[in-house]
Amino acid sequence: MSFSVDVLDSGEFVVLKCTGRLVCGAAVELLRVVVSEQRAEWILLDAEHIEALDAAGLGLLAGLAREACVTGTLFGVVNSSPRVQVMLDVTQLSSVLSLYGLGQVARCARAGSAA
Repeated sequence: MSFSVDVLDSGEFVVLKCTGRLVCGAAVELLRVVVSEQRAEWILLDAEHIEALDAAGLGLLAGLAREACVTGTLFGVVNSSPRVQVMLDVTQLSSVLSLYGLGQVARCARAGSAA
C-alpha cells in the first residue's frame, strides 16, 4: 500500500491524517514536504492508519520534533496505532515526541477556541 496525507487545517491546529506505510523513499519525502508547508501553531500527525514505520520514518518523526522545538511550533503524534506505538516505545522516541490521545486534542482545541 502507498502512503497518503490528508491535511485538516483549522487555523491554529493542523492535523495530518496519514495512511499507509511511512517508510524510506517517497512516503518520507511526502510527509517532510507537507509538514514544511504548514504554518499553524500545532501540527498533529494522526498515526491511526500508519501500517508500517521503518528507520527513515522514525528518523523523520524525530527530526520534525527537533525542528518544531527550534521554530516554536508544537508537533505531536495523535492516536498512534498499536504497531506505531510499539515502534515508538522500542526506539524510545515515545520519550521525545509529544503523544496525544484524541480526547486530549479535543480538550486543547476547545481551550484554544475559548481563549
